[in-house]
Amino acid sequence: MPTEKNLTGYPSIDKPWLKYYSEEAINAPLPECTIYEYLWENNKDHLDDIALIYFGKKITYGEMFENIDKMARAFAAFRIKKGEIVSVCMASTPETIYTIYALNKIGALDKEKVTADDKENIEKLIDRVDGLLDGENLTEDERKALEDTKKAAEDLIKQIEYTAKENKDVTEKLEGIDKDKLTANDKESINSLIVQIDALLEGKNLTAAERKTLEDAKANAQSLIKQIDDAVKAAENAGDKSPSTMQNSNALWLALAFVCGGALTALAVLDRKKKKAKQ
Repeated sequence: MPTEKNLTGYPSIDKPWLKYYSEEAINAPLPECTIYEYLWENNKDHLDDIALIYFGKKITYGEMFENIDKMARAFAAFRIKKGEIVSVCMASTPETIYTIYALNKIGALDKEKVTADDKENIEKLIDRVDGLLDGENLTEDERKALEDTKKAAEDLIKQIEYTAKENKDVTEKLEGIDKDKLTANDKESINSLIVQIDALLEGKNLTAAERKTLEDAKANAQSLIKQIDDAVKAAENAGDKSPSTMQNSNALWLALAFVCGGALTALAVLDRKKKKAKQ
């Protein structure tokens, strides 16, 4: 930050407010989201709490978000979209706050960050657009803009549903694996599921709950791989010992059966052990 002696006079360069913050606060990483997303994520579970008090009137977070949505729709009707610059010159009223967050929300719609938590709001948006499209007072350009908005919203719904389907598919496949009947032949398919899970985890369309489910599924899959590898190693060690010494444990013979993938193999091995013992 420039010192008092060499201030430029431009707040964006001088940043005089930084003198009120500690070095730790100044260097703290900023949230990787928009201000609207930050506001929503931190208050979506407290919609009945008081967000604003204006001349004695208390406004809850739920009411504030509702007004932000109304303002965002109004701006959208004026064809204000992501990337455009809007000058705001207003008094310190609740409407000023609604305006700033609404403009930020319009620019915040990122297809890569839409999650299942957004589905209900997007469906409500589609319903509102359908209501407007039923009107007879639309110009051709207005109708086209609404139809484009509806198409974009429907694409987002499809994306949310696709992500949910992929998550369900991979978790159900893992749940369908019987740990007691694993064989070495299962390793390739389990590794494929891990690759699929990693691809899903790299996406930004996951809710916290979905991400946790996938992370648990991956940990489960990795434990199955370890179970297979341990059994294969045990079977290999068993092969290095002579059956005539009778030193091989039942666990090692069962591991051999695990790798071969059949109980008949285990029976055949045990039968040979008995014959050796009689000799």
